[in-house]
Amino acid sequence: MRLVSRSPGETRRAARILARRLAGGEILSLVGDLAAGKTVFVQGLAEGLDIRERITSPTFVIHRFHEGRLTLDHIDAYRLAGPEDIEAIGAWEFLGAAGRVAAIEWGDRVEPMLDRFYRIRIEPAGPETRTLSLETIGGDVPPAFIEALAEIAAGHP
Repeated sequence: MRLVSRSPGETRRAARILARRLAGGEILSLVGDLAAGKTVFVQGLAEGLDIRERITSPTFVIHRFHEGRLTLDHIDAYRLAGPEDIEAIGAWEFLGAAGRVAAIEWGDRVEPMLDRFYRIRIEPAGPETRTLSLETIGGDVPPAFIEALAEIAAGHP
């Protein structure tokens, strides 16, 4: 499934709509080049999860969590070298856990260690335009995702 975002605001909006339908236990692998919009997407997720604090990339701390309707575990996997680094941050304790959503920037670096996740690829298609594609790995696309994409396409807030 694909959609086109014409601005950072539209990217945040798409993520906000998706987040409103998350039930907990989801792992989102965010894939894209530097400055593709991965952190902007996570900011939208946070808004949709009723998280009020400012969201920045956890590049140097690797993992931050934010409390809202669900706990958002925000991970930057860019500096992770392998499975031992994931274990060092205690990720197996919270990845896929009930009441939590994990958003992993540079997620392609840890995807081989995950059984089931949703890959969101963000690709620049112009100065502010991005193509966002959603792929389900290890399971079916949940109806909530299909409903969210329909709402995004319809242009609702």
